[in-house]
Amino acid sequence: MIPLDVEGLRAKSLEPLPTRRRPVDLICKKDGAELTIRTKLARDPESAAVCIAEAVAHALLAAVGFRMAEPFSVVIGEEFARDLTTQYDFDAPVRPGRHWGTRLMRTDVQEIEFVSDMIPLLADPGILFDLYLADVVLGNPDRATYGNVLLASRAGSTTRFDLIPIDQSECFFHPSSMIDANALHRHRSDSGAIMLDGMERVVLDKGQGFVIERFEHMDTLKGRMHQFVAACTHEWYSFAGVTPSLLEQFLEHRAATLHVLARKEHWLGIASYRGEYALDFA
Repeated sequence: MIPLDVEGLRAKSLEPLPTRRRPVDLICKKDGAELTIRTKLARDPESAAVCIAEAVAHALLAAVGFRMAEPFSVVIGEEFARDLTTQYDFDAPVRPGRHWGTRLMRTDVQEIEFVSDMIPLLADPGILFDLYLADVVLGNPDRATYGNVLLASRAGSTTRFDLIPIDQSECFFHPSSMIDANALHRHRSDSGAIMLDGMERVVLDKGQGFVIERFEHMDTLKGRMHQFVAACTHEWYSFAGVTPSLLEQFLEHRAATLHVLARKEHWLGIASYRGEYALDFA
């Protein structure tokens, strides 16, 4: 499902965020109310590919079961697009039309670099393995960067947290690969993903049944990739010069070969030592 359109009204951040894609915080209007949306602007083919990667990854991760930041398609008019280009001194101009954004999460949310000492804080430590498997399917090598996961307080608890994945810009092995059919084909059998610190401990604690069950859960996504690639506006595909069918084929191949790409036998081997080395995360 394509994210809900909201109208971009004005810039909130004085400067773009100091990250590779230079997102900005915009004040937008939804149902007569204003809200802050962290927006990645489609200014050239690669940044349009970023919007696609974010939308497709968001849809897939939500299907896996992750709590996600609320997504939007931020509609920017011609005059506002010119103002943003001037204000932020963008080399490529901001284009009128739709851009990718998510509601800015403020309350009880922390940007982190995940380390194994945080495992006891997680309401579900097994989510670390789910994230690794999802990132393998998506071809996302950038999960371990500071701020690419959030810890968010679980409703009704002051001691347990949800892990929220954000910033999926590098999925499909970087935007430059997404807009190059030959490069995307070359990468389709690369592992790509980086596990977060402590994931081996979780697998060791959970045992082989957990590994088998999590791979089976990911297997239910096969045949659904057309739904995820449809979570974008046609504007982004047209501007980036990539077709939904190309990305669908890439994702279907990776889902079908996940047991190889994510080294299922390796994780089953680690989990087989559970009786001797199991850890207590309670």
